[in-house]
Amino acid sequence: MAWLGRGRARLVLVAGDGGVDVIEKFRRLCAVKKVPMFLIADKTTLGAAIGRSPRVAVAVLDEHLAARIEKALGGAPGQKFGKRG
Repeated sequence: MAWLGRGRARLVLVAGDGGVDVIEKFRRLCAVKKVPMFLIADKTTLGAAIGRSPRVAVAVLDEHLAARIEKALGGAPGQKFGKRG
């Protein structure tokens, strides 16, 4: 989570099956750092999306890629936490 603490993350994707405590921890950190966070289906899907093993969370560091992902996800109510601005 150093990428979040150092302010490098532009978007965080968290697996919906990551556990209530884990999701809440990321939600709080993203809210404090004003980094958009989206819940994604599950760890397996999240890992597969980046060509890796299952992941609980993925940070997007590139601002342009983060904006495109955020636009594609559409910010469904209850799925997005934290907001820039």
